[in-house]
Amino acid sequence: MEISSSTLSALGIMVDSKVEFNGIAGIFSEPTTLTGASSFSKHSLEIREAILDATDRLLARYGYQKMTIDDLAKEVGIGKGSVYLHFKSKEHIALSHVDRIVERLCVKLETISKEKISHEEKLRKMLLLRVSFRFDSVQHYTESIHELLSKLRTKLLAHRKEYHENEAIILAEIIADGQKHGVFEKGDAKSLVKDYFESIPARTKPN
Repeated sequence: MEISSSTLSALGIMVDSKVEFNGIAGIFSEPTTLTGASSFSKHSLEIREAILDATDRLLARYGYQKMTIDDLAKEVGIGKGSVYLHFKSKEHIALSHVDRIVERLCVKLETISKEKISHEEKLRKMLLLRVSFRFDSVQHYTESIHELLSKLRTKLLAHRKEYHENEAIILAEIIADGQKHGVFEKGDAKSLVKDYFESIPARTKPN
């Protein structure tokens, strides 16, 4: 089977502008404490996750602009200072919330990569999941997505490159293994995935 960026498109789906937030697929979180994630205790990790869970709910309830640190602290049942122990700003919280979506996506992509199905089916499922998982993760606050984008667009787009890099590693492994077994034609797997990702904005028309 010939594998190219157009083939990847055929195995996946065309991405429209409404899902391209979902395209704000960006880097994994920068360290969320002064000493780095490795110093988190189990309790601290639980609080961090609770704050991000609360962020998900409050983005749906208030939107990014109206959501405050006080709201988050109240929603979690902790003091405002405790929020700042884990995140340095509301912006940092929102970016980490998006990061977590992509982290969870990568876990699901890894799960598909280990399934006992053909290389083509793995690739198809993974490309579909890249879009559907992001959409499902934010559909309950779609009204506030444009607001979030307008406030954080520059940083979200900067994050997007590393989001793609992390996802590309997983996809490229499937392509490379398929090439080894004669399923796909030869070629640089990482470059093929990179070309596919870079072609998405070109195929996407704004509203």
